[in-house]
Amino acid sequence: MDSTGYEPADILAYRPQGTLALKEKSLIAYDAESKEILAFGKEAGRLSQDPFKNLTVRSPLRQGKIADYDAAVKLFAWLLRKAVKKRLFVRPFVALCLPQGMSMVERKAWEDVLYQAGTGGLLWTELSAEEFIRQGPEKLSALYKKVSVIIAVTKEEPESYLREQLAEILDDAARAGVGAERVAELLEEEKRKPRNREDGA
Repeated sequence: MDSTGYEPADILAYRPQGTLALKEKSLIAYDAESKEILAFGKEAGRLSQDPFKNLTVRSPLRQGKIADYDAAVKLFAWLLRKAVKKRLFVRPFVALCLPQGMSMVERKAWEDVLYQAGTGGLLWTELSAEEFIRQGPEKLSALYKKVSVIIAVTKEEPESYLREQLAEILDDAARAGVGAERVAELLEEEKRKPRNREDGA
């Protein structure tokens, strides 16, 4: 498995009432040979843990910015379909909450990605999603009523993400009857294995 560029950000989608519609990772898993997309988001992260799969797992974002335009369009098209669910044929009006300090060029890249992904209208803000949900109905009443989904993109927090992945591994191990101590032993055994072999050797 190749995980070059594996720097996931959290992507959260809220409904205008403030309920969380989804929380995903900015990840795409590709078949290493055919380049076919196999999975997005958390599922791509789970696939990356399988040492027997010939994968490439990448994030199209870097520090909250667009790094791979085409891949970002595919990721957010998938996210929008997942967030709006039954309203698949509606081009939703999206409020986009991004980290502060974006340049106009970076902001334009985000706007282009969201429109290509299927957005019908876009409101860009440097407020956090929580602040936007709290302040929007009063300060942007007419515009806020148009919003179908609020998307927030965090900067990458690799250690936080690693903790989540470890928690999932331990949960899976517990369901299989394997304790945390045995998981630690298996990790130590894995570390001691030689790494200079060719794939498939």
